[in-house]
Amino acid sequence: RGVVQFWQLIHRKRHGSAAGNKRGMTMKKIAILTWQDRFEKYDDQFANEFENTSVVQYGSDFSYDILRQRAEQIEKMGYEAIVARGYTCNLIKDYVSVPLITVEPNLQDVLDSALKYGIRRQDEITLLLHESNSLLKIEELPHYINELFGCWPEVLSYHDMDDYYRVVDDVLLRKRILFTGHNGIRRARELHERCSPLLVGKDAMRDSINEAARIVEIRKKQAEHSKKMETIMDDKNEGIININNRFGVEWINKYAHNILGIPLNESKDRINIQSRLPSLDWSQVLKRDIRNEVVEVEGGTRVLLNSRVLNNSNDEPEAFVFLRKSSNVVEEEKLIRSELYKKGQYAKF
Repeated sequence: RGVVQFWQLIHRKRHGSAAGNKRGMTMKKIAILTWQDRFEKYDDQFANEFENTSVVQYGSDFSYDILRQRAEQIEKMGYEAIVARGYTCNLIKDYVSVPLITVEPNLQDVLDSALKYGIRRQDEITLLLHESNSLLKIEELPHYINELFGCWPEVLSYHDMDDYYRVVDDVLLRKRILFTGHNGIRRARELHERCSPLLVGKDAMRDSINEAARIVEIRKKQAEHSKKMETIMDDKNEGIININNRFGVEWINKYAHNILGIPLNESKDRINIQSRLPSLDWSQVLKRDIRNEVVEVEGGTRVLLNSRVLNNSNDEPEAFVFLRKSSNVVEEEKLIRSELYKKGQYAKF
């Protein structure tokens, strides 16, 4: 033990720990969230393993409501990603905004569980996996297990906990050996049936933590890029507003706040953008691009308006609206009309 501690000390001095991250680099914070953590406990193994990353495990031995509350608390504490089993991710996905990375038992975990249980040839076994588990995509999985242990496993999946308990009861009532997680173990004990723990091993957890760290790093870079772009847009001498398909304001720069008389501290959710531009034909904003249209803002000030329609990632229409003050809108209108007349497009204007 003393030798192990010595080499751990040497490793930390050479490579640093989570606390000793490189200068100028921000520590990533990742949480492991497990239901009934006495079954899957990693202690401090992952705490200092990943460069520039703090990893802490949290568990819950209570109700699903407590599990959701724990997830909310983890986000409030500043964690940037949560690693959890598939059914836990389903339970908490509507309660947190940080990325959720699913971790499920891998092939090594299945083989370890089979070895620990001591299955014999011709045993009737069932592997119960969450639908997010990549093992379900391995068609040769039953063949692998048969080659190693001499029995063909039944491989089943579940979506949510209602589905899970239905499948668990069916398997146990058929007197099969069930390989599953925490709740199935408890149910098997209630029915005095055979069940083997199929838990997430350290390798599978390590892979998921690496994926979480990668996603956090990507999000940080995207946030940094967005902040730079927002700074540029705020400095432009033009009002810019991003509007969703319900005419709600997704983003608005400072200049648009000024033109429309909207306080800078006004929440985007409270801005009624249609009332701020009453002379604009809003029925057209999400249907076509608008070019050089003179509109009145609330209060009578006239501005030039352009807009661009595009579809977002959900294939829903949204628009960017651009507003610009003019020292002499009438003269600018004349110039626009003159240019369109030369191009033979005046009638369309």
